[in-house]
Amino acid sequence: MSKLTLSVNPKLVTQAKKYARKKGKSVSKLFEDHIEDLINKEKKKDPLDSIRKLKGIAKGSIPDDVDYKDAIADILIAKHR
Repeated sequence: MSKLTLSVNPKLVTQAKKYARKKGKSVSKLFEDHIEDLINKEKKKDPLDSIRKLKGIAKGSIPDDVDYKDAIADILIAKHR
């Protein structure tokens, strides 16, 4: 593990310590978890990427001009009628 020194508002430090204690974690672990969450959210910017990766594995072919957002909207509308 590497050490990191941060300058933080003393009131926030107190609140972070209380929160960490309540969650059974260290402030360092809370910080690490939060940064990992931020990084993972950055990586998942386009929710349709996972759908696009599946393109071509189903029988038949999907035209290149398919609007995935419209297709998903149509499926959800039909499902919730």
